[in-house]
Amino acid sequence: MSFNNFRVQVALRVLALAFTLWLFLYLDFQSRFTGTLIFLGVLISLQIIFLIRYLEKSNQQLNKFLDSIHYDDFTETYSPRGEGEVFDKLYLKFNQVLHKFREIRAEKEADAHYYRTVVQHVGTGIISFNKKNSEIHLLNSAAKRLLGVNHLNNLHDLKLSDTKATEALLHLPHGEKTLLKIDQAGQVVQLSVNAIEIRLRGEEYRILSVQNIQQELEEKEMEAWQNLIKILTHEIMNSVTPISSLAASVSEELTDHLRHPDQNHLVRKDDLTDIQLAMQTIQRRSEGLVKFVHEFRNLTQVPPPQLTHIHLPDLFNRLVLLLKPDLEANCVMLQVDSPPPIILVADENLLEQVLINLIKNAVQALQQQEDKRIKLAAYQNDKGRLVLEVTDNGPGIKKEALDKIFIPFYTTKKTGSGIGLSLSKQIMRLHNGTISVHSPENGGCTFRLQF
Repeated sequence: MSFNNFRVQVALRVLALAFTLWLFLYLDFQSRFTGTLIFLGVLISLQIIFLIRYLEKSNQQLNKFLDSIHYDDFTETYSPRGEGEVFDKLYLKFNQVLHKFREIRAEKEADAHYYRTVVQHVGTGIISFNKKNSEIHLLNSAAKRLLGVNHLNNLHDLKLSDTKATEALLHLPHGEKTLLKIDQAGQVVQLSVNAIEIRLRGEEYRILSVQNIQQELEEKEMEAWQNLIKILTHEIMNSVTPISSLAASVSEELTDHLRHPDQNHLVRKDDLTDIQLAMQTIQRRSEGLVKFVHEFRNLTQVPPPQLTHIHLPDLFNRLVLLLKPDLEANCVMLQVDSPPPIILVADENLLEQVLINLIKNAVQALQQQEDKRIKLAAYQNDKGRLVLEVTDNGPGIKKEALDKIFIPFYTTKKTGSGIGLSLSKQIMRLHNGTISVHSPENGGCTFRLQF
């Protein structure tokens, strides 16, 4: 039996203490052994102290172990000291736990280094700062390049060509985005900025992602101009070509009569009829061209929104009354989902114009349907934003047309002007909102207005 065993050590100390106590009590009855009693009393006290210290030894090692964890000192090791199997196992467990902590810290440091490297090398600018004092926690290389700075400790110290841009960066709300126009070495750059907020260690941080979208905007602008020019050319040529052709025919007819006045002193009735028909056609096409120009002017002169508080249920009720004759005439059933009692801040007239246009488009799309249904709905999405939807069960929109339907003057209808949807998109943009369309392959179409 090993005398280093913890249980044996405790048992021996307890037995020795018990024997000493028994001897003390026995001699206590023998009054002539006073000196021996004093010695035994001191001996008992020492045995109790040594027993307590021995029992507390494991607690001391445990406290030392916990202090190592508390102060992130994982370099400590516990070697067996011949104190018995119990302590050997305890020290082994301590070493295993500390080794695991060392591994976890090494992994965390490696992960942190990896993520720092990734963040520093991504093309998107990343800025993280404390909401309370605007102190910058992270500013990657792309953000420095986009903002034209080498070092920045506080976002308040950022000096941009537009002072409002710095304020926009400081106060951009969670989940929102904005466009900033700044000057970089004499060149105007458009930056797209998105913001999110997180709470970390009891502090609130705002994280901004910054992208230079100048090239993309220029490409989109060029593409939009090319599409617009194609459509304008198509519309104008459709009117000008027959006008030019008819005018040439009339001019040739009249020139022939003027060159030979003696042979044709009187213009035949058939010729006059042809001339009249040609002039009527020229007039009609000219009026169509003038109308086209007026529509184009209306598209480019949308008035700024006059914002008011709109109660959605009242808005939906007015739309039902306004469109009831048209819906009944076309045998269309309009289903209105009860909207939430939300107050929308928007231009009432412009918003009504958009919804009326969408519902009328849906009515026209249902001309060949037997069961004609339109659904008008409103709800808040998972981001808390208000969404209005107009859905029909028509044939849907062809895939090749989906990317073009918001281009001015593009239309798939024989009598359409191609103005309505592009005007609706412009109105939604003036409200800082968006309009989108979803048309599944199996039919149906949903236009979604998001504010």
